[in-house]
Formats: sequence, structure tokens, C-alpha cells
Amino acid sequence: MTLIHVFMGFLAGLICSLGGALKDSPYEGFYPLKFCRSIIVGTLCGMASSLFVPASQPVIIFMFAGYSERMIVEGYKILRANKPGKFSLPHPSMLGKRLGFRKIFLGLVILACALTALADWRLSTVLTAHLNEVDYVSR
Repeated sequence: MTLIHVFMGFLAGLICSLGGALKDSPYEGFYPLKFCRSIIVGTLCGMASSLFVPASQPVIIFMFAGYSERMIVEGYKILRANKPGKFSLPHPSMLGKRLGFRKIFLGLVILACALTALADWRLSTVLTAHLNEVDYVSR
């Protein structure tokens, strides 16, 4: 087991936790223990992936940990057989009203713009540094 296995498992669990929190917390509230559960299970699955996947393939480790984490957590929920809180809304018209699609969409647009600006800035600094090193010969 290497640090790559642990980190990729942690990253897969963190992404699953963030996705679940974004999807379910507007309807059933935020539960820190549920949030940490996916991170812990993902990290453990990343550690277990060291038995099957070499450290030179981090993408495969990430996919193994993420898929395994989802199967374990969803399997646990099926065996537990409790109805999730998001399905016990007082009225169907309440569905999606707590956070609202517009706020999520706006947040994603702002995030995409920020990432695009960061990538453009990084690319321009690399190209500028490269162009400053190149000697142009007049033709």
C-alpha cells in the first residue's frame, strides 16, 4: 500500500460525499457522520486496491475505490431498508425548493468561469515564458 492508494481512495470518497451532500442535504439536512462515512469507506477501498492495482495506475485506483465505495454504501442502505428523508416531504411541491436549481446552476457557472480563467492564465504564463526563451531568427 502506498500513499497514492490512500490519496486516491480519499479523493474518491470525498467526491462521493460532496455529491451526496449536494444532492440530498436540501431535502433531508446535512449529517456530518453520513458525509464522513463515504470518505472513510473510500479511503479504505483505496487501501484495499493496493492488493489488485499497482501504484503506477492512479486512475484505475480512483475508479476502483469510487465504485467499491458506492457498492458498499448503497448495499448497506439496501440491507438497512430505511426510507431516506428526501422521500418523506410534506408535499411534492416542496421538491427542490430548499436550495433551488437556479442557485446550483449559477454556482456551477461561476465555478466553470473561474476554472477557465485560471487555466487561461496558467497557459498564457507558460507560453510567455517559452516565447521569451526562444530566439527568433529573421528570415
